[in-house]
Amino acid sequence: MGTANVLEAARRFDAKRIVFISSTAITNYGHIDPSGFLRTGSVYASTKLACEDLGLNYMHEYGNEFIALRLSAVISPGSTEDVENQLKDLRSCWKGL
Repeated sequence: MGTANVLEAARRFDAKRIVFISSTAITNYGHIDPSGFLRTGSVYASTKLACEDLGLNYMHEYGNEFIALRLSAVISPGSTEDVENQLKDLRSCWKGL
């Protein structure tokens, strides 16, 4: 519901670009089940995929640019990830926006 509210506000206030933080969790969706439904494998991945789809529909219908960044990790205090390399990757993504 929150993504729909943001997209609608962006449309009403004529925002040119919406950047949505998604997840690589959706790239791991596995299969189409016997009833023809796409199965993502988790509720989290399902919500991210639904938000991306909603954003793309808003873009096509209203003309707002919609970008989904599928992050593979979130950097937080105490994170054991290689923070410098992740920040470098994020900076290069933002330069393209």
